Amino acid sequence: AVALLSRTVAKGSLVADLGAFPGGLTRVIKKEGWNVIAIDKDPDRGLTLQHRFKEGASRTDDADEPSFTQSMQDIGVETRVADLEASPLPFANKELDAALLTEVIEHLCVNPLFTLAEINRSLKPGGVLLISTPNLTALRRRIHFLDGNMEAVIEPPYIAFLKKIKIG
Repeated sequence: AVALLSRTVAKGSLVADLGAFPGGLTRVIKKEGWNVIAIDKDPDRGLTLQHRFKEGASRTDDADEPSFTQSMQDIGVETRVADLEASPLPFANKELDAALLTEVIEHLCVNPLFTLAEINRSLKPGGVLLISTPNLTALRRRIHFLDGNMEAVIEPPYIAFLKKIKIG
């Protein structure tokens, strides 16, 4: 993504990293010289919160854990809140030089067209949208596929939809 971004968008340009958590790519983009804003649905969550929830922990179990927002502030990156499928992006019309959806679009099960329309609204004329999806041919995913564990490869859309509307 960084190599493609460097060929298409001048350094110093405004780039939105949409669904930026946990921030690895955001850090690289900032370090390489772009003005980046990290967008996330819950930027106040701790960096290891998702792993602790799987083990039954609550948000209050580690009050000293830095939040995603704090980790981004430490490197000079602003975070903004947006549910990519339900709320307008927090940008003015034609404000962005580029938007990144890296390993995110496959999670948009309810209304991905809303997301794409919002990105289009926010991009300057000639702005760039970079999208990447997981590599389904990676060895780890092949092993899960051969074991019949497709949920580890890609979540079934109806499960994602039910989670999104809080039924399942």
